[in-house]
Amino acid sequence: MNPYNPYNFGIPAYGYSQFNQPQTPMQQEPSIKVPQVHGENGAKAYSLPPNSSILLMDETDSIIWAKMTDGAGYPTLKGFRIVPMDDAEMKEETPVYVTTKEFDKLAAKVDKLVKDLGGEKDG
Repeated sequence: MNPYNPYNFGIPAYGYSQFNQPQTPMQQEPSIKVPQVHGENGAKAYSLPPNSSILLMDETDSIIWAKMTDGAGYPTLKGFRIVPMDDAEMKEETPVYVTTKEFDKLAAKVDKLVKDLGGEKDG
């Protein structure tokens, strides 16, 4: 392989040094970016290859657009409204447990109410 192609004006081909030795590209940290668009029209205009999908952030509104294409490249676009959570919603709730004794007491009350109302308990 000749790295000096007459059509590239003597510039070595990418990845080859002047001595035709492959150069290893520098490793970069992967970065994940969400492309930003302007409204639904911007999301519709964003082009994707067939069989792919992407999330798009709307700069004009609190919307995330999910765009997908099928095998023929036909797009499908869905918008999702972003609603901020307050601090209270982000905290986990402490589960509440009852003892077997408390549960049996409540079950007896329910059984009595069902009997008083003329119904029958299933099971």
